[in-house]
Amino acid sequence: MSNDQPKKRKPPQPEFSGIIINGLLIAMHDGEAGLSLVPAIIKRVIEENMWQHFVVESTREDVTHLRFIDFITAKPLRGLGTDKKMLQHICADDIEVVNLIDIAVQNKVGANQYSEGVDNVHKQNRPTGNDRQRALRKLRTDAPKLHAEVLAGKLSPHAAMVQAGFRPKTFTVVHETKACAETLKRNFTVKQLQVIIACLSAKS
Repeated sequence: MSNDQPKKRKPPQPEFSGIIINGLLIAMHDGEAGLSLVPAIIKRVIEENMWQHFVVESTREDVTHLRFIDFITAKPLRGLGTDKKMLQHICADDIEVVNLIDIAVQNKVGANQYSEGVDNVHKQNRPTGNDRQRALRKLRTDAPKLHAEVLAGKLSPHAAMVQAGFRPKTFTVVHETKACAETLKRNFTVKQLQVIIACLSAKS
């Protein structure tokens, strides 16, 4: 199991879960100050499985969800009334929470999203997502140590992908001959530069 997998926790009482989820809904609609609280609340809601079963604080309705995506998309007060993309956008500054949302959405109906470990994620049909989320999935699956460094803020997803050998190193070249030459010298060995010169000199 990957080291970044949250520990399995027993869900709290549905009434308490309902209070926390009500606080989450308020935060999501309370401007910048409220939105800044969303990542921490979402993290708790996912890790403690509050979304699976809760009692709506104002109506006392008993709500059960089998899939996290249903909790995200269900109309308030039965859910968040949004979509995965928007929820991850709100939490974009907390890459750990973005990762948790991605894991929770991918897991199969009725499963505790952490009870079967990382292998459970491998078996699901994976949404494509954006580049950062694809990188996180790839690292989580095939380079868990680098994935942990990304979650710790030590590496960007792109840098980790390059370090793992999943993406080629890229750099920007200024459209000016001397600056371009200096950039190439910093990023290539002498032998590599000789190959580049030979390619440029070859007749098409």
